[in-house]
Amino acid sequence: MNPGPKTKRIILGCTNSATSTVYVAGWDLTVDPGPILGGEAFGAVLRGLVVIDESLLDDSQTLGGNGSKRLNLLDLRASVHVRSGVTSEHEDMVLTNEPIQRTCTYDRSGDTGVDAGPFPTCTEESDNEDGSNDGCTGLEGMPLPENPCGQFVTIPTRNDCAPGGLCESRGKTGFGSQCDLSGFCVSGSLELVLEAEHESYLAAGSGTVLFGWDDESTGAELDTSGGPNDGTWILPLAGFGEPGPNSFRVGIIGSDFFVAFECTMAEGTGQMRPTPDSALISFRIQTL
Repeated sequence: MNPGPKTKRIILGCTNSATSTVYVAGWDLTVDPGPILGGEAFGAVLRGLVVIDESLLDDSQTLGGNGSKRLNLLDLRASVHVRSGVTSEHEDMVLTNEPIQRTCTYDRSGDTGVDAGPFPTCTEESDNEDGSNDGCTGLEGMPLPENPCGQFVTIPTRNDCAPGGLCESRGKTGFGSQCDLSGFCVSGSLELVLEAEHESYLAAGSGTVLFGWDDESTGAELDTSGGPNDGTWILPLAGFGEPGPNSFRVGIIGSDFFVAFECTMAEGTGQMRPTPDSALISFRIQTL
């Protein structure tokens, strides 16, 4: 019997290369398996949705220094980990984002400009060592003569900065606010769809198959000091070395600022703890 697909928003704790803040993220995981019979092979289609929270996008407005309406997505990956219920040795399935059309860069806030129009597409093969791209260099209406090519994603924003408007309702008006500095505010979270992948597993003889995001290969370690943080995750620091199994890197348009994030499946707020089985996607193994 085919159990049908299940979707769940599973929490992760993320460090970043710019601040000491630990961000709490919720990424949706969908698992659509075929029949799961004890001791037999089964296949599953894995899908995901990475949600970059509004609070994190709020921080991007100050990290870049000028306010931004777009991010350059440099790398994104989320790894599906099976905690129990399979007997075969296998690597976690790494999901990456659906392809995003590469285009030339935008102006300092991420607008195309009234006169510039939509910016043309470009290819990574035309990138130069100085960061410019031959397909973007010297284009009429571009703000700079050397412009990079990238996967630009749009931050949800609104220009509704008037009294009683949406930005005021979010506390983003007044002196020193997003509206004051940029004339717009972040209005929601950003969702990035991950490409579906098919994986094969060998079910255990009985029990439950548990799916979640990776918490074994991220470099996170449990605090065993016996102190007040005992049993919580010590999360790995984010950097621009080899990306981890749950990670993303973005460039903030309007500046030369780049931020790396490394995430581990976890629960909590300030101190993150291991995710319990009950928070994962579960399927009972069918026995004859």
